[in-house]
Amino acid sequence: MVYEEEQKQEQQLCVKTNSRSVRLLRRKPLLLPAFAAAALSALRKQHARWHGETVCPQQHTETVVGFMSRAKSANTLCFRSCPSLLELPSNLCLLQQQLHSLTISCCGNLQELPQDLGCLSSLEHLALLHCENLSKLPYSIGGLSQLQQLTVKGCPQLQALPKSLLKLTSLKSLEIESCGLKSLPAAFPGPRLAASLTSLSISDCCGIQELPDGLFTTAGPALTALQRLTLQLPSLEMLPPGMGARLPRLVKFTVGGQALGELPASLGSLIELTHLVIRGCHALSALPACLAHLVSLRRLDVTSCKNLHELPENFGASSLRSSLTCLVLSDCASLRELPPSVGALGGLRQLVLHNCASLRHLPSSMGGEEAGLGDSLQSLTISGCEALHGLPVSLLRLKQKITPGAAAEAAAAQAVAGWADA
Repeated sequence: MVYEEEQKQEQQLCVKTNSRSVRLLRRKPLLLPAFAAAALSALRKQHARWHGETVCPQQHTETVVGFMSRAKSANTLCFRSCPSLLELPSNLCLLQQQLHSLTISCCGNLQELPQDLGCLSSLEHLALLHCENLSKLPYSIGGLSQLQQLTVKGCPQLQALPKSLLKLTSLKSLEIESCGLKSLPAAFPGPRLAASLTSLSISDCCGIQELPDGLFTTAGPALTALQRLTLQLPSLEMLPPGMGARLPRLVKFTVGGQALGELPASLGSLIELTHLVIRGCHALSALPACLAHLVSLRRLDVTSCKNLHELPENFGASSLRSSLTCLVLSDCASLRELPPSVGALGGLRQLVLHNCASLRHLPSSMGGEEAGLGDSLQSLTISGCEALHGLPVSLLRLKQKITPGAAAEAAAAQAVAGWADA
């Protein structure tokens, strides 16, 4: 069967293995046997992908799935930039014993996934990316017993997650970003997810105004395995007061939201926390004093908190004195001064002050003869702090560690960006 209008438009399909590109395939929706032969050659390299503004007829996708079922080593399937893909192949269950990874990206007309998705008993990774019209996930997703990673990004029509998500027993990473969710399932996370999740990220879902009663509270199970948590929700006004006690193994916490005006005191009980990122909390005027009790905290990054006026007076006391190695304060327009206790941060190696327009002076305790800060500090970067007219005399002995001029801007930008990889 020949598609004459498409004969003139050749599309290239890059098929990659684990380490290198192995072949460029010219893709023409021509005779079905020719397409099938090209697909089979690609599948032997363990990767099938449609790319570009091309037609993906249903019979073609079903043919490829059929070939994958015969090529037992083929375990990865990716649909990318296929605007005419309206539904997944009806014979997808042929791959139930071999498919480990399924990615659907930039398929703008795909509205829902089939109910038999749950038959993919070997699926470990599922990614749904930038499918603008995807409005529903099947209940059968709860039957993916081997699923370890679920990523859903850029699906604005998706307003709810199925309750069956709570049945997943192997899920370690759940990432939801820029979706139209109004809320999370009422019983989220449930005992099964609470025991398996090591990474949870929910960000840029403007419709979520509050968290479920069972999340981070005594009404639900503690997330005993969770190590990385990201909550960046523009409409979220508060975090559960006792959430710190429900996260005994948390190592990295990123929190943000324009409406978030207060951080709970229970954060001080996160004894294994090493990285804390506070970003875009415009309503936040002060950091809680409990931060001084974070015995393992190595990096604190406070960014774009435009109404933050001050740091806790005891900031440099107690546990942070020896544990904190990096402090980044960026785009905090209302921050006027640093507490004198900052000079006691004996383990601090890097200090970045970037675009803090109201910062008028630094405490004389920084760089003093008896201050631990001067002995440990390896890099002091100050940029965009327009109200800061001078440095304390005590910092003169640290002048070789101060980054000057344009180099300060570059160093600050690098430090602010560095939290993601830390």
